[in-house]
Amino acid sequence: MAWILFETNQSQTFLGCHQAERIARSLTEFGDYNIMRDSKNSCFIEFYSYDKDVVKEGNIESFIEVIKERKEEFGIVEVRDYAHAKKFKAKCPKLNDE
Repeated sequence: MAWILFETNQSQTFLGCHQAERIARSLTEFGDYNIMRDSKNSCFIEFYSYDKDVVKEGNIESFIEVIKERKEEFGIVEVRDYAHAKKFKAKCPKLNDE
């Protein structure tokens, strides 16, 4: 799974169907996936299969590298794997072992 941050002008209406459809259609060349809204200008994308003509290695890391090379084309500011998404992460305090 990858996290994608779009330029503000690209995603001002990301909540709207037309913008989400446009974004979804623009990424179809990479394979079959599910896209989930994260915020007004970011989303998560999870692939079920990759088009290996475009994503040579057929994995999320390869997709991220391809997108980074073409991010201006898609209006993308940043793309990261899910584990490194710029999201709030709760920190659990260490418990005393008494």
